[in-house]
Amino acid sequence: MSIERIPVGVSSCLLGQEVRYDGGHMKHDFAANELSKYFEWVPVCPEMEIGLGSPREPIDIHQDIKGDRLIGAVSGEDLTGRMNRFSEQRTVELSIRRIRGYILKKDSPSCGNGGIPVYNNERDIVDRRAGFFARSLGEHLPSLPVAEESDLSDPDRADRFLTQVFTYDRWCELVEKGAPPEGLREFHEEHHVLLEAYGGKEAGELKKWAAEATEANRAETAERYELSLISMLRSEIDRARHLETLERIADGLDLDSAGRRRMILDRMLETYRSFSGSIAVARVVLISFYSRLESISPDIERYLEPYPTPLATALEKFTDSGN
Repeated sequence: MSIERIPVGVSSCLLGQEVRYDGGHMKHDFAANELSKYFEWVPVCPEMEIGLGSPREPIDIHQDIKGDRLIGAVSGEDLTGRMNRFSEQRTVELSIRRIRGYILKKDSPSCGNGGIPVYNNERDIVDRRAGFFARSLGEHLPSLPVAEESDLSDPDRADRFLTQVFTYDRWCELVEKGAPPEGLREFHEEHHVLLEAYGGKEAGELKKWAAEATEANRAETAERYELSLISMLRSEIDRARHLETLERIADGLDLDSAGRRRMILDRMLETYRSFSGSIAVARVVLISFYSRLESISPDIERYLEPYPTPLATALEKFTDSGN
């Protein structure tokens, strides 16, 4: 069965394209080999697209009285205007492409999502910020799920990003239909277990907004709902809340407390409780039990499978390999 892939932006070098300043690439195996089964990549290399070529001189971010400047490290050429114009135009194009997420190259003066050195005229580091193109993404597409390739090596950060992308994709489909009030209520009902695990009491506000949505206020309600939805899914994983959710779902299986299957579940829960396991692994174990049953409620299914289970299994193998 073919999978309808989700459009996601990515730094070109992470797919193996030789566009780096040194003429090389930084191919990321999980992105190139596994995520490509689910994501329709929209590759971007800002430096190449403003005409710098590869190989090329490195670039740095400098600060002066006019603000941050993007400067050639050898020639001193000021590339700020070219990069700003490109970034604004490209983010508009990406919005038209309806991308649902973006994976950026860490430590890049154009693509890094934070921590990039900012120098003064004496070459002292005076600050650390996001790269020029990454800033434009944040300004023009504030709800877009964004990660750096290093996040994919951390089980919880990778799970959080994938959950954001697939949930955001479902949300955008609703918005593209005009976010009708009934559709908003159905969306919330399907995702409420997931949202409560991520947002706790804040999820109650979303439930209230969905319940009170009308034809007259649906645009305003959808905008407010989206901001809170994305904020919740971006928050650090709260193990206590997720453990409570996992235990509640496990208890709902009504298994013999002394039986082998219940012992497997209890072992998984104890592993997660002791900070030895990831939420993705815990979900895979639980969904395997539900797969043997005739039915599973949509809200439980969405929590256990916010993105495809085969992808969660691939993520577990990748992160366990120490990449």
